[in-house]
Amino acid sequence: MKKKKDSLIDNETGLISHDDYSKSNFLISAKYNSSLLENKLLAISFADLDHIHQEENGVLVSEIPANTIRKLLGNKSGSFYDQLANAAQGMTSRSIGAKDPDKNKFDYYAFIIRASYDNATFKIYFNPFMKDYIVNLKSKFTRLSLTTMLSFKSVYSFRLYELLKSEIYKSKHVSYSIAELKLELGVVNAELDIVQRYLKGSETPDYEKAVSKSPEKHYESWRDFKKYVIEVAVNEINNNPKTGMKVTYDTVKHGRGGKVCQIIFTVVEDVEVTTTLPPKKELTEDEKMENMFLIRDILKDINLSVKDIRTISEAANYDVKVIENAWNIFKTQKNIDNIVGWFLKAISESYELPKSSNKNKDITAFEQNTYDFDALEKDLLRN
Repeated sequence: MKKKKDSLIDNETGLISHDDYSKSNFLISAKYNSSLLENKLLAISFADLDHIHQEENGVLVSEIPANTIRKLLGNKSGSFYDQLANAAQGMTSRSIGAKDPDKNKFDYYAFIIRASYDNATFKIYFNPFMKDYIVNLKSKFTRLSLTTMLSFKSVYSFRLYELLKSEIYKSKHVSYSIAELKLELGVVNAELDIVQRYLKGSETPDYEKAVSKSPEKHYESWRDFKKYVIEVAVNEINNNPKTGMKVTYDTVKHGRGGKVCQIIFTVVEDVEVTTTLPPKKELTEDEKMENMFLIRDILKDINLSVKDIRTISEAANYDVKVIENAWNIFKTQKNIDNIVGWFLKAISESYELPKSSNKNKDITAFEQNTYDFDALEKDLLRN
């Protein structure tokens, strides 16, 4: 079997090659209970449309190389196979319920009809009726960042962020009844028959009745729901530098005793988003030796021993460009007694040549007498 190309990850940089993806607002507003891993697998699938094809029976199949999933999720603990198996079981055991903006009613679909793992590939088989909500989206969808969605540590943060992103184009204030939000976030399982009885097919679902009839009692009180769901989600969204979003919320009370019945989120977007560069690739011993030869050629005009070359190379993590930069600066210097010490300091301090506008000025920023290069070199060699 031909190995599938990893189209989501740039093999040279290790970064996601195309980060933005579209998700139907119908799916975002769906009410279902799911794990964080299941949500992330769907995000990866939607972001990698190159690996989605349609079979003769109309079923859409998403094929994700296992290696891609490992890289994107940073899987380091537990059995990877068992985690995918559990996710597959969960994904195929439920239907999707949501208010369809086109049909203006609540409806249910068997969203995923099969999930399998074979030949190092995870496959998701989507119900043919869901095609219009997965591919060729023309309207009623939200653009999301795969990097952002994969960074969430709580399923409640993942789901709330999706919900808010899909709504804030209308207003920066987004409101939900507490009962509806519990169904949206999966705190109350909308798939249970007794719950569906009050939801399915209705244009005005009775969320309060549906939640009250559920045999599953999780975070029933506002105090627990706030502490273990809302605060967890809001804090992670606000403290995650990738979201570009700050969220606050107020509540509305009614009835005797002032029961909290509604929550109103206020969303501020376009907060500066910071990105984290991937860790530098660890070089093999052969690659280090090859780079050392290149570094030796760069420094061939000065008398350095093999030990000196290795010391300088290690200080630069065998980065040839770093050495070239230091060498160009070194050529502007005079009367440097401890050449190795100078290079170590130039590398550690990230010396740079002056801007071109200053080319006629004396270069004094790297005067060797400013630093104790001998001590620096002895300390490095001692380590």
